Amino acid sequence: MARLRVAACIMLLLAVTSAAADPVTLVTLATFGAQVAGFLTPFQAFAIVAGLTVARSAQARRKQKAAQAAARAQYNASLQDRNVTVLSNESSWKVVYGNPAPVGGSVVAILSSGAKDEYKHLVVVFAAHPCQAIDEIYIEGEPVGALDANGWCTAGVFFENGVDATITEQLTVNGSGQVTTSRTIGSLMTVQFGGEDYVGQVIGGTTIQTQFAAGTVVRVSYQYAYAGARVNVQKHLSPGGVDTADAFLISQVPDKWTAAHRLSGYTYAVVTLDLNFGRFQGGPPNISARLRGKNDIWDFRTSTRGYTNNPALCLADYIASSFGLGATLSQIDSAAAIAAANACDAQGFTCDGVVDTAQARETNQTMLEDCMAGSSHFSAGVWRIIAGAWSSPVMDLTDETTLAAPIEVIQASNPREGRYNGVRGRYVAAGGLGVSGDMPPYSVASYLSADGAALVQDMDFPLTPTAAQCTKLAAIAVERARLGLTIRYPAHLHCWRLQPGDRVRVANTEFGFALKSFRVVDWDFEPSAPVGLVLTEDNAAVYTGTFNAQDYQLVTSNLRDPFARPTAPENLAAASGTGVLLRAGDGTIITRVQVTWTATILRNVLSGGYLQLQWRLATDLEDRWVNVDLPADASGHILQGPIDGTTILLRVRFVSSFGMQGAWSTITHRVLGKTEAPTAPGFVTATQGFVFWGAVTDVDLAGYRIRAFPGATGAVWSRATPLHNDLLTTGPWPISTRLYGVQTIMVVSEDTTGNISTPVSTVLDFGQPDASNAVQSRDYGSEGFPGTFSASSVSGGAVVANVDGSSNLYALTDLYGEADVYATTYAAMQWVSQAFAPAYGGGTLTLSASVVGPGATIEYQTDGDALSDLYSSADVYAASELYGSAGAWAPWPGATSVQRMVGIRFRVSVVGGGVQGRINTFTPQLVMPDVRQTFSNVLVDVNGTRLAPTSGTPARSWILIKTVQGTPIVDGSGAVAPRVLDFSPGLGPLVQVVNGSGTAVQGRVTFDIGGLADG
Repeated sequence: MARLRVAACIMLLLAVTSAAADPVTLVTLATFGAQVAGFLTPFQAFAIVAGLTVARSAQARRKQKAAQAAARAQYNASLQDRNVTVLSNESSWKVVYGNPAPVGGSVVAILSSGAKDEYKHLVVVFAAHPCQAIDEIYIEGEPVGALDANGWCTAGVFFENGVDATITEQLTVNGSGQVTTSRTIGSLMTVQFGGEDYVGQVIGGTTIQTQFAAGTVVRVSYQYAYAGARVNVQKHLSPGGVDTADAFLISQVPDKWTAAHRLSGYTYAVVTLDLNFGRFQGGPPNISARLRGKNDIWDFRTSTRGYTNNPALCLADYIASSFGLGATLSQIDSAAAIAAANACDAQGFTCDGVVDTAQARETNQTMLEDCMAGSSHFSAGVWRIIAGAWSSPVMDLTDETTLAAPIEVIQASNPREGRYNGVRGRYVAAGGLGVSGDMPPYSVASYLSADGAALVQDMDFPLTPTAAQCTKLAAIAVERARLGLTIRYPAHLHCWRLQPGDRVRVANTEFGFALKSFRVVDWDFEPSAPVGLVLTEDNAAVYTGTFNAQDYQLVTSNLRDPFARPTAPENLAAASGTGVLLRAGDGTIITRVQVTWTATILRNVLSGGYLQLQWRLATDLEDRWVNVDLPADASGHILQGPIDGTTILLRVRFVSSFGMQGAWSTITHRVLGKTEAPTAPGFVTATQGFVFWGAVTDVDLAGYRIRAFPGATGAVWSRATPLHNDLLTTGPWPISTRLYGVQTIMVVSEDTTGNISTPVSTVLDFGQPDASNAVQSRDYGSEGFPGTFSASSVSGGAVVANVDGSSNLYALTDLYGEADVYATTYAAMQWVSQAFAPAYGGGTLTLSASVVGPGATIEYQTDGDALSDLYSSADVYAASELYGSAGAWAPWPGATSVQRMVGIRFRVSVVGGGVQGRINTFTPQLVMPDVRQTFSNVLVDVNGTRLAPTSGTPARSWILIKTVQGTPIVDGSGAVAPRVLDFSPGLGPLVQVVNGSGTAVQGRVTFDIGGLADG
């Protein structure tokens, strides 16, 4: 009956464990169950009971491991807290292995120094043991960066350049009435004496001129550009477990930190914060450190201590440490430790993280095992460490040599909850800032298809530094989960030497095992019973498969540090000319300055911050700024108030939502305002009768002016002839002045201040005057070309260029071996004429000339001795401006207006070369326009009446009278026609009037006289 109960128990066990087995395994188990039920022996019954004991023991261990796993999961859930620094002097010990991401610490002391307690000294313990190095200190995730010999940072976020700082100093005036400040002055605020403010002038970088006598003590407040470190770091590694007190901290607070404060055996840093730095004014910041951790780890391979991140050696260190499992090195199987360490190196496993003594020892032990997919076992007083790597089986178990009783199946395969096809989890990347993140999800497509659903296991890897290692550990876990066959193998006593972690091969006829690989996971022994080996299925492919060996790219936040000092605005510019002016309702023109910059994209400014714009006169000794606060997203602003012609300083900066003031962008700007020239007309065209131009839309436009300059080139506004007096407000403008020859017509716009624009011009040929009206000419050729000569002379009635005395060019014939014949070249010649003095005014000077030679040019100038202002109106330019100053030559335009007795000189130039320059003829002539004069209702005497030139309308000084026409007035005198007796230009024509029979009579006549007059 007892046998039946035992058999029933075995069948019940098999029924329970077969639930999740595959069909082949179920058939095997059924066969095995039938055999057991029919052939039990007393020894077999004992073996079965012992097997049940082993099974229950294994289940108890699994429950214990499950509880440990739950505790580990709870610990791993706090991964995000690993880089948080706490304010406590009673914190648990932190053990840092390898080179993990930045880790937090415990602030064990906070001390203050400085005149205003502006320096805070934080003593932060990062590890409860000596470390290899502190590679970097982070404050709120920002690296402090390189340090100088005294521990002050030298660059980066915590080293500021050009920050405006204010200081007040008590200074003594020297013999020159000056004081010298300790820093370079950025802007002077006040000079005080006896509580009153006085004026001071900065005359040098550190020198202020005052009005006080030597020896007077004044208080000076000023701003200066602070440049320097805001953080000091002193690092302590406790080499060999012994350290000295921090010298820097002793120098700052000697009454609070003495030589006795050594903190030996700890890795810590003294971090000094300058509270003048804005981001330190909200309380102690979080401080973390990137460490190379514990550096006294025993390496069984070299029998030395040092720094390593080999997981097997780190686990051995934990087992043999007082904060760990308290074993001794002699209690650790060195051969197994060496094999595990070598396997970790081969697999690429590392241990980089923090072990907290506040956690259960078993939890920390499991974490260290997990980072190498391994295990550790304590048996018979010895610890054995196994890495997650394949090793050759150490023994073959066969029915003939080792099996002492029937094999029992504890688990045919992992149940569904333990048989997964994917892994997801979290880890802390060593290259990050200590914040946990998701590892790349791992899954096997073939397993997913076979299972029909995603069976994902959640795993965390707190001591694994890279995604690649996490992926490999996840792959090993998935492969192990796909196996799961666990058996109890009752073995003979010579198998006693097998240890957990050893691999064996099992050959068994009953189960069809042909040297199948298993791993020993447990064993026990009871007197008079076989060695109870618990074996789980294993395979080399679990550890040697092809895995993703490349980390995926770490994703970091694109949000800017809210405490970062905003960068200076870019592209700061100012404009203040015509285009920015404003016309008020009453017509007043107001000067404005348009300031622009590139709008910010900084989130810590756009979300609650603002922009600060300031300006002042560059010459303001009081440094008084006009301030304007603008929205954070502003990109421009228009200022009113600056005065035309002054130079102002402009500066802008961003202020973040946390009040962090950014760097200034500063420019100087000269305010143009109404001093800037207006916009030029859009275009200019002209006909013989009108000038057209493109309208200007400036708010301060007053009108337009038009001038003419003879010739097509060289036009200069100041030397051109005004064509009207008053400003023109609209176009087109009818040309009221008779123009001759090629003329450059220039138009400018003029503003309300009198500024004119750049001239815009067009060229038009107005034709030549009627040469038949020539009243004066001078044939220079017939006179022998009076004037001055350069490299030329008169020969044969012409001016000819001299032969160039430096001619040395061979003639073409020389190329053929003939005698040397020099080619003739000619000098650059020039002739300047005597002045042509116009006998009359109001005429046009034309020129008839024959000039031969390359590059021939004709220029003219006025005779400076004869210049005078012939205009009476103040609005019309003097004659001197019509021609330019004496000595200023201008290209000959073909014809030009002249004034009486204002001499005109000519200069003819011909460049040198192979053609001889010559002037054959040169005759200027004065051409007068036809003009008229009217005499109204003149009483003509029977003997004749002379029409005096000064009495007509207008008065004339006749040169030549061409026509006299009269219209008798019907008054009963019988006069029917006028008669001219003579055409005297000086006295005026002598006229009569006759009746129908041709007899002279007295009568009244209206006369119209035409001819040439001296203007």
